[in-house]
Amino acid sequence: MCYSELIKLFCNSYESDGEAENELGVVLTSHYDSVDNTRRASLKDSYQFVLDDLELAAEYLKIDENSVSKDDLYSTTYINEYTVYALRARIALYMKHYTEAIKYSTKVIDSGYYVLSSASIQYGRVSISICGRMMLRLK
Repeated sequence: MCYSELIKLFCNSYESDGEAENELGVVLTSHYDSVDNTRRASLKDSYQFVLDDLELAAEYLKIDENSVSKDDLYSTTYINEYTVYALRARIALYMKHYTEAIKYSTKVIDSGYYVLSSASIQYGRVSISICGRMMLRLK
């Protein structure tokens, strides 16, 4: 997660795969006890590093559907595979890979473990309700 934040803060935005190959990313390392020379990777490689980590995290954090209830998972503060899918959806949005963003966000929504936030806002005579999709009602 830290790498994705570093990329967001210190790199140009991801416009396309071709452009990202020529843009500077962040310095990547998977171990910190090395004396290797460090240099910045490409933006594409930086995002791929984050995606590879998230893929591995999803495998390690797989939920045993038979031993976890929906209430237990929704109220826990621990990260799990669906949290990883939500992060993958966010990263896909940053990369403008909208099909991937839909794929991973749909996994979270369809899991049944989480509910979408809802809100209702009153602007004069107009009431705006938001729950999964936006609906406008005039009074």
